[in-house]
Amino acid sequence: MRGAQSFGRTVDIRENQQAFDEFVTAFEQYMIGSYAGALTYYKEQKVMIEPARAVGTQSIITIRTRVMDPGKPDIVIDFKLRRPRNAETWLVIDMMAEGISLLDSKRAELNNMIRQQGLPAVTALLRERAKDPVKIPENDAAKASE
Repeated sequence: MRGAQSFGRTVDIRENQQAFDEFVTAFEQYMIGSYAGALTYYKEQKVMIEPARAVGTQSIITIRTRVMDPGKPDIVIDFKLRRPRNAETWLVIDMMAEGISLLDSKRAELNNMIRQQGLPAVTALLRERAKDPVKIPENDAAKASE
């Protein structure tokens, strides 16, 4: 994940590397839940994934998808993936719906919280939020109970 890059201006990792490492781990877990939660809004739509392209030596790529729902405008969702050095697997580092980055949105929110409350408090909050189960949006939950 891009922990150091995301919060470099707000947090000086030289002050307490361990606290920063704990934050990055909590942030990663929190973002996994955030991505999963964002995807719960899409149900029974058709999803088209762009054709594969040669990756070559690139370490960061974008996979474009289009969510199609009859009678509604298509929604473009891009997934930004990174391949760590000497690895064959790719990691999702961002999800952008209609050009809005989920990572950038969370970064802006957390930067303010870190400035106001401090890194340890925000780390604890992220750990708690990461424990929360992914919730199905209410309109879908009501349909599921019928």
